[in-house]
Amino acid sequence: MQKIDELIAEYLSQEEIYSKAKAEMDAIKTQLEMLVGEGGSYQSLDGAKVKVTPASTSKRFDWKKYIKDHPEAQDGYMVKTMRKASVRITAPKIERLDEYGWSD
Repeated sequence: MQKIDELIAEYLSQEEIYSKAKAEMDAIKTQLEMLVGEGGSYQSLDGAKVKVTPASTSKRFDWKKYIKDHPEAQDGYMVKTMRKASVRITAPKIERLDEYGWSD
C-alpha cells in the first residue's frame, strides 16, 4: 500500500505542476491572440506557427430533444459504445496539502 500512496502523492504533485503550467500557457495564448489578431497567422523564425481562428457559431441537430419528442425512433438509431476504464484521483482537503509540499 505504501507504493500506492507514493504514486498518489506523485500524481497529485504533478497535477499541481500541470495546473500552474496550463494557467501560464493559457495566458500566453491570450497574449498571442491579441498580438496576432483575429483571423491572423504568424510563423516564427524556427518554423513554429500561430493561427488565430475567430469565434463563430454553428448549428447542430439536437438528438436529445428529438429522442425525447420521438421516443419510437430511438430503437432503430441507438448505438452502443464502450468506454475504456478510467482512473480518477482527487486531491486531499486543503489541510493535508502541506504533506505533499504544496504550501506557499
